[in-house]
Amino acid sequence: MKRNKLLVVSIDSLFYKDTEYIKDMPNFGKILKNGSYVKGMRAIYPTLTYPCHVAIMCSKYAAESGVYHNEKFEPGNSTPEWFWWYSDLKCKTILDYAKECGYTTAAFNWPVLCNSKNIDHLQGEIWARPEFGENQEEIYRSACSDSIMDGIYQRYQHELRSNTTPYFDEFTVLCATDVIRKYTPDITLVHFSLLDHARHASGLYGYAVTTAMAECDARFGRLLYAYQDAGALEDLNIIVLGDHGHLPVKQLFNPNVLFREAGLIDVSENGKITDYRAYCHSSALSCMVVLKDPDDKNTREKVEALLNGWVIDHSIGVEACYNKQQALELYNLKGDFDYILEGCNDTAFGNE
Repeated sequence: MKRNKLLVVSIDSLFYKDTEYIKDMPNFGKILKNGSYVKGMRAIYPTLTYPCHVAIMCSKYAAESGVYHNEKFEPGNSTPEWFWWYSDLKCKTILDYAKECGYTTAAFNWPVLCNSKNIDHLQGEIWARPEFGENQEEIYRSACSDSIMDGIYQRYQHELRSNTTPYFDEFTVLCATDVIRKYTPDITLVHFSLLDHARHASGLYGYAVTTAMAECDARFGRLLYAYQDAGALEDLNIIVLGDHGHLPVKQLFNPNVLFREAGLIDVSENGKITDYRAYCHSSALSCMVVLKDPDDKNTREKVEALLNGWVIDHSIGVEACYNKQQALELYNLKGDFDYILEGCNDTAFGNE
């Protein structure tokens, strides 16, 4: 029996206001004209790419999924590991359930799926950093399916520049279109990151952002042409979505500077962290505060005094402070942290 196919395309940082810009584009425009759409929805917390993509494919909040941040907690490391691996998940995904029901599955550059054995065709989202001596092919072989690594990777590896866009998205669409034409999986997830990178670099709107939208539209169109070539376009169900939005910020607050001044972080002569008792793990518009020893009563009292003082001092830009229990009750958020700081509308947090 012939099956309908499902294609889910995540355009990182696409939100409803963008429909004004993409409605006349050749490929997104067709979806908007002939489909239905949602004007707004409430995201999970924190609204970061990885927790959001996990929520989309698992229907779970971070307290249940185990993925509560993009990056793992590595104090002082400017290039920490991310939650790349399927083994980081504490719940099943839609692809797991699909596989159990006999469907063929594929995922391209979709977060937190690296090395999943339940995906027939997998290009995991991970980046090798040659400047650190990392072997690019070895890292991708540990993260991707054999169907990607035995031929497809070799054809397109020249596109990769770590996670630099638009090269990373180009590698993704090349892998995806090859698999669609050859195997035409029943369920396919694709994630493009260029728009998010453009907004982080240039702000919410402007030439770089609208150019990125146009490039995403063109790559989305190439996916549709691949289904057409495979004779599956008429039976294709399509979902195009964004994972989170963006807000303009006017100031950056680095709590670790004040933690250092308060004797809660030790640094070497060249400014490298040697030890800590409290540390800020930024999640952009909020941050997670981690105590090295949660049972150290003196440190906890000192940290709480600082955090409460920041909430009172409106110039710093901290709107609220929540402890672990409050984070769980308010946001279904649980992880290796002791407090959450929420920024005011114009304030973001840094790790410096």
